[in-house]
Amino acid sequence: MRRSLAAAAISLLPGIALAAGVRTWNGPLTLAQAVTRAEEAGFQVQAARDAAEVSSAQAAAVRSTLLPQMGLSATTMNGGITQLGMPVAQQNYVSANVTVPLFEPSAFASARGAERTALAAESDAGQAMSDAMLAAVQAYENALLARAIYEARVTTVSYERRHLHDVGIMVKGGALPRYAFAESQAAFEQAVQSEQDAAAQRDETMNDLKVVLALDLRSSVSLAEPLRVLPMNGAEAAFLARAASSRPDITAAQSRVDAARAHVDAARAAYLPTIAASAQTYNGNSRPYLGNHGYQVGVSVSLPIIDSGSRAAAFHVARASLASAKVMLDQARLSAQRDVANAWREYEAAAVDLRSARAEEMAARQTLRITMLRERSGKGITLETLDALAQDAAAREGVLRAITRLDIAVATVHHAAGDTSL
Repeated sequence: MRRSLAAAAISLLPGIALAAGVRTWNGPLTLAQAVTRAEEAGFQVQAARDAAEVSSAQAAAVRSTLLPQMGLSATTMNGGITQLGMPVAQQNYVSANVTVPLFEPSAFASARGAERTALAAESDAGQAMSDAMLAAVQAYENALLARAIYEARVTTVSYERRHLHDVGIMVKGGALPRYAFAESQAAFEQAVQSEQDAAAQRDETMNDLKVVLALDLRSSVSLAEPLRVLPMNGAEAAFLARAASSRPDITAAQSRVDAARAHVDAARAAYLPTIAASAQTYNGNSRPYLGNHGYQVGVSVSLPIIDSGSRAAAFHVARASLASAKVMLDQARLSAQRDVANAWREYEAAAVDLRSARAEEMAARQTLRITMLRERSGKGITLETLDALAQDAAAREGVLRAITRLDIAVATVHHAAGDTSL
């Protein structure tokens, strides 16, 4: 049901192809569209869904052994060995064969185990979708951050260019020594280089985003949203409860425990007899004439007596696998609690970091304003202004990084609870 709803939702999004595989997309892209695309076409999601399909088909194959089997065969034969006095004979007949399992306890338990394994594979696909959500948010936020830092450094370059122009005028007027212009020139060139580094990082993060979304690198994708703080919808206790009850890796581990328990039952049932009914009909003609139809019905009972220890070994293997599956379930449950607790603690730290970064930005802005006024009035030196410009640029970028950290922390909390959306 959830998969069908997601498919319906993505089909309404312009330019986002529902079909799997690498696609080309040109135009704006929102965070919600990026998440939906990753959950529908992400490479890991596709692989997990394919594995779930294989597991489901294997379960169906095992289950089919418990159902009646029917087959048809046709035979035509001419033969005779005259040297031995056997006449020439001819037979043409069609036979229908039906087998009905009546008592197959081991096969029944194996089918139950295969069904639980298929359920575990479905849960793995759900976990892959949650992983895809986090990967899409991380890639999108990193791309937003890289774009914002590039824009901030463009602003920094404009500040440095204007300062360089002002210093040049003051040097020509004799208000500043000549080395002040050289210092400003070096600071300006460094800002230009930082701008180019930011541009490269912007392009690289966009390529990373395209790979996460299985989009062709030649696609001209633009980010439709600004860098902003994502809301946290819920308290820590709610995320802990949701992780314990419905996190996909926990449900997968539980299904694997159930499958292992079924395999133990199958190994134990191998000591019991198996009973099957069979029926066969014959229709045709022969020469010499032997009749044109016939049938036979029977019931077979099978009980292995001596197997040289193969059933005992299979039982011990199944029991050890069950113990291992239980350990993995305990680990999954404890890991879920840890993941939510750690993610929530990171969210709290990121929120404080953002408040600190904004305070530092405000202080750096005030320092820059005062320093530039001091320099213009002849009470300051160029190095002080250059240092204030650098601090202002670092503070502005610090706020951008803090917002990104907080947004990724929000997505990580949701991922720790097994969510597929924010």
